[in-house]
Amino acid sequence: MEIDDLYIAEDADEQHYAIVGEGKREGEKFSRNQIFRNVQAVRGKEEYPAAVKALGIKANDNETFSIVEFAVPHNPDETVEIERVWEYSLPDSDHERLDNF
Repeated sequence: MEIDDLYIAEDADEQHYAIVGEGKREGEKFSRNQIFRNVQAVRGKEEYPAAVKALGIKANDNETFSIVEFAVPHNPDETVEIERVWEYSLPDSDHERLDNF
């Protein structure tokens, strides 16, 4: 199992929340099995969390990227679905291209 990013937050009631992040380059695809396994690994911890969200960050080309929010079921027989997608474009400037980072 590989989780690219994991963020943990705590609210005023000391409830823990987790965001599992998966990054993909241009041409790569998200795997429903990988998203499910990563979320289940975090859900399985006693001290974490009250809720787990799964986000995917994907470079579409050298100037655009997407953030995808997945709906991950508790039951492995159900399918991981795309809940929301945000599309972003970088401004027209050579120093703000993805390959310059």
